[in-house]
Parts: sequence; structure tokens; C-alpha cells
Amino acid sequence: MPPATTVHVALIARDEQQNPSPLSNVVSAATTEGVVIAQEGAEDDVSDWEQTGLWHVTERRAAEGARSFWYGQETTGNYDTGAANAGTLTSPVIDLTEAVDPILLFDQFVDVEESSLFDLANVVVTDADDPSVTATFPKAAGTTGGAFAERAIDLGDFEGRRIRLTFAFDTVDDLFNATEGWFVDAIAVVGSEAGASCAHDVCEPGDPLDPTCSTCVETVCAADPYCCTTAWDALCVEEAQTLCGATCEAPPPTCDHPVCEAGTALDPSCDPCAQTVCEADAFCCTTFWDRVCVQEAEELCGVTCEGCAHDLCDVGDALSASCDPCAETVCQADPYCCENAWDARCVAEAASMCQLQCEQCTHDLCQSGDALVEGCDPCVSAVCAADPYCCATAWDSRCIEQVTSACGLSCTSAR
Repeated sequence: MPPATTVHVALIARDEQQNPSPLSNVVSAATTEGVVIAQEGAEDDVSDWEQTGLWHVTERRAAEGARSFWYGQETTGNYDTGAANAGTLTSPVIDLTEAVDPILLFDQFVDVEESSLFDLANVVVTDADDPSVTATFPKAAGTTGGAFAERAIDLGDFEGRRIRLTFAFDTVDDLFNATEGWFVDAIAVVGSEAGASCAHDVCEPGDPLDPTCSTCVETVCAADPYCCTTAWDALCVEEAQTLCGATCEAPPPTCDHPVCEAGTALDPSCDPCAQTVCEADAFCCTTFWDRVCVQEAEELCGVTCEGCAHDLCDVGDALSASCDPCAETVCQADPYCCENAWDARCVAEAASMCQLQCEQCTHDLCQSGDALVEGCDPCVSAVCAADPYCCATAWDSRCIEQVTSACGLSCTSAR
């Protein structure tokens, strides 16, 4: 029923012999004002309305103001062109995604053939995002009695959608076209006052929604109460699209972990910084987001990351398990690394457990063995600078002694 309308109702009852009773008391009720979603009176710029055939803006007749839309000819005052003719008046997109009980109202002056087979005056409603979804409302009569009359069309089937309205006229033949035609004015799409407003869009995961906030939410929650009792999750969004025809854009991916934390390779589209880093270093988004990627995030994106006291690939003081997910992993397996010192074994464990690309020493600095590669550890570099033999021939007892003298490390406490 149209908004802002007063309805008067009275009853007459009949018995088995069809004898009428007296007229009952008259009961009156008024509908609420409603919310105007879209309106057009042809008074101002109508360039966003597509007009074909004989449709145009005229001052010949108007229900309100001075102008209306008319399917007719100014020169003759009718729609007789000597041949069959047709045309459409189409609105811009009207958004009903948040509408409640939408209805189309318009004033029309009709003076065409009465037959439903000729002089077709149809109102066509089309889903703007899925043109295969349409509804056609034919003319109710060939005349409105020489005056404008209001017509109301229920748009409830299009609630939650974006639509276009088309006023389509088609003579079908070239006969009996010398009457005035079809005038349309005071076009409005209105909705009822919502019982509750939705806390967020049906396309957005979030808190549970009130089923009274929209017909779409009511439909989804009737099928899946979880969406209105616990949370409106990604599945509820999918159901809104499936059950209500809601058009939702896919949400951007989220990063598996912050750019300041080492971990799995990141999707470059999950964060602008991740994209910047991966353009410079593809390894970070194809293999692993390691401590180099974290450093590049700081350098290339200007982010400030609170990292560990030293690189996980360098021996040094014990690290805090909370400084890096990899440090936490290593220290859960080997508490020594976070309680005593982050030694060569910790570095090896970090490389193995976290897939870090560390240049590792082939054995512990406090153990004799093959010559160590200079640069695999800061202490090795210091020892080999004093005694190249240790990195060229073998890491013997003399090299181990220099670990203490050159680096200040105590091999007696080595693990």
C-alpha cells in the first residue's frame, strides 16, 4: 500500500439468502510517510534518463509542476506517425540494496487503445546487475478518464538489488493512434521506515545482524540462524549473494602475518608494503618471508619493526623468544638459545626450522674439524683474520684457543 495514504474500510455482510446487513462502522488507518529512495518530476535536468522513440519532456500536461514525460508528438498532439512505432523511457540505476518494502509510485495520464494486444504501455523493472531478472507490469486500462491518476507497483521482489525502471510504449500497429498517448510524472520509489538499521552491510563479515533490519538478512537467517545469533561470517555473505542476489565484491586478501614478522611467503596483494617488497625481492612472496624481507620492509616501506637484538643468522647474546616467530620456534626446541647464548647451533636450528637462508658454519667453533668458511660467523672472521690457516686448511686446537682470545667466548661452556 502506498505510504502517506489514508484508507477507510467498512463492511456489509450477507446471510444465506443474500440479504445485506447495514453498513458497519467506518474504520480509518493511515500508512507512514515512508522514505524516498529516488524521485523524478521532469522539472530539471533529465539527461540521466534514456529516452527513445517519441518519449520526451513536455509542458503540454503535468501532474505536478510544469512538465512531465510524454510519449507523443508536439506537432500533432498524438502518437500517430503513419506507421507502427515504439519507444522507451529508462531511469538511471536505483539502489534498493538497503531498501525495506520498496514501492514505485507515479502519476500517469493514459489515452490509448483499450485492448491489451495493442498500444502496450508496460512498466518494466530490471535488475541492473543481472538483466535476466525482470518483471513487466502492463497497463491497467486504456484511459485514466481525462486526468492524471496515481499508480503503485510493489517492488518487493527487487529488495536488496539495484534496478532500472523502463516505461515502454509500443503501438504494435499503425491503427487508432490519434489519441494523446501516455504521460508520466511524479515518479518516486519509496520504502517503509525500517524496524532496525543493519549494523553493517550484508557483504561485510562482522557482528550478527538483526533479521528485522532487511528482508535479505531475514531470508539468510531463516536458512542459517548462526548469522543472526553468533556472527555474520563469510558463509553468511555467500548466502546473501545466493539467496538474495546481493552483489558483493570479493574482499582483498589478508596477510598471513605482519610484514615485520618472518613467516610464510606473503601474497603481494594483501598489503601495499608486501607488494613493494616482492617487486624488489620475489623470494619473499614465492618461498619465504624471512628476516631479509623484514629488513626490506623497513627500508622500502618506512615501517618500524621491533626486531631481535641481532640477526637470527648471527651468533651472539641469547635472544628473546618474543622478538621473532622463528626465535620462538627455535627456543621452544632448544631453550639454551634464549637463556644462555644464540650460538652456531641456534643459527643452524633457525636455518633448518624456519627455512632461513643463513651462511652456516659446518661445525661448532669450539670443535676441531674442517676449515670454516670466513663470514659464517663474526668470530670465525676474527680468528681467520689473525690466523688464515683456520679458514684455509683446518680448524684445529689453535683456532679453538683463539675463539677465547679473539672473541671472548668460553669453549669450556660450549654445548
